[in-house]
Amino acid sequence: MKKQIDITSGPSREELFDALRLFNEGRKASIEIDNNGKKMKAEVIIHTIGAEDGSGQSWNLSFSIKESFIKVPYPINLNSQVSIPYTRVNAYYSTKNRRGGFSVEL
Repeated sequence: MKKQIDITSGPSREELFDALRLFNEGRKASIEIDNNGKKMKAEVIIHTIGAEDGSGQSWNLSFSIKESFIKVPYPINLNSQVSIPYTRVNAYYSTKNRRGGFSVEL
């Protein structure tokens, strides 16, 4: 079953490309997502950026996000010392209005 998650706020174009360019230094991009009406801020690891059209403001992204932001409620105590795995997703994102979305398989 697929689930759509909206990106309601995110990085500028420069911040997005910096997160990719400085990947080896551990740079991440910050996004805000809306998952079933619950808004959460997440740090994501950018893997790829591709132009969606010729505008220079619409992007196809590949990034990793912690599973705890996708699966609500998450099955473990988020305050514990357990490492939470990442999931890689493909997303659409607009740096013009800083919104987008992605689908995940549940």
